[in-house]
Amino acid sequence: MTRVVLPCRAPRPDGPRRATFGFYTPTLRTPDLVPAQVRLLRSLIGRVGEAKVATVLLADATNGTYTTRKP
Repeated sequence: MTRVVLPCRAPRPDGPRRATFGFYTPTLRTPDLVPAQVRLLRSLIGRVGEAKVATVLLADATNGTYTTRKP
């Protein structure tokens, strides 16, 4: 089983961001799901703006949630 967590590539003055794509196995949840999750990640961040997002959790290709940064 592999867990995929991607940090923000560029340093940010307001701190790092993290997206958790989930756990993957060869039979139950394959890495083929990742491209759809990336599209969902873009959509979720686009709703509130990148500067306001702290953490994103992606359950599958169509379901995810995020937490916002504290002011």
